[in-house]
Amino acid sequence: MGNDKEEDRITNGKNWRRLHLDSVKTEERAKPRIENGHIEFPNELAEALARVNLSAYESRILWVLWRKTYGWHKERDHISISQFQHFTGLKRRHVSRAISKLVARHIVTRIGNSRITAYEFQKDYTKWRNITKGGDDTNKSRPSGHPVKPIDARRGDRLSLKEVTSREADNRKYLSVKPSVALELATLLLEEIRRNKPDFKEPKLSSWAEQIDLMIRKDKRESERIRKVILWSQGNPFWWKIILSANKLREKFDQLEAEMRCQAAKTLREAKQRPRVEYQDLS
Repeated sequence: MGNDKEEDRITNGKNWRRLHLDSVKTEERAKPRIENGHIEFPNELAEALARVNLSAYESRILWVLWRKTYGWHKERDHISISQFQHFTGLKRRHVSRAISKLVARHIVTRIGNSRITAYEFQKDYTKWRNITKGGDDTNKSRPSGHPVKPIDARRGDRLSLKEVTSREADNRKYLSVKPSVALELATLLLEEIRRNKPDFKEPKLSSWAEQIDLMIRKDKRESERIRKVILWSQGNPFWWKIILSANKLREKFDQLEAEMRCQAAKTLREAKQRPRVEYQDLS
């Protein structure tokens, strides 16, 4: 019995030393230093972010954006979806969805016409929208039936309903009962239209979101199909001049999707028919 206890004591001692050495090695592997590069971030923004609901994916996207911009003392940077994937380890569809949500909430601004889009963090936190998965949590009702007033990110207190703009109030009314994906797609359509026509007037975004919601629920169009058609139509030299509203997008959706698929098939056929270039080995 005594020998068993002695063996246990020796084994436990060895295990403790192994754990200690492993922890020392870990410390040696990871020693971040300020002088090797750091992100400068205003305390005021940190306090505002502390009062905003962000999903795990949205937070990771923001950290990549801050690293690529503030980490290099820049306001914006061209970041591809594959770069976001590399830094976050997220799947492409999750990256795209998280970015679209941040853009719809006015936390991130998407800029540019190139394949690699530029992104910028919106520092004016008074423009942020506090939208959660089930809709806008700033307009949910309390048990008493009275709506909860929006929270001012600057103060942490509640605003009077008079301080809410008509557009934001209209969007909250819609978002309290409709899925946020419709607003994301409506925002995407508006952004793509403005890439072609920067002076395009401000639409009633909640009405656009309502049309897209009907496309999803009533017309049985998957949100990813709608997103692809939006991007294709606004990149087409003919259709971008026609699709200037969600109503027109819904009306022409079948025709747009058919032409998009036809063009993709034609491109594939041409690629297959293209003669192979054989290179002579001169070595």
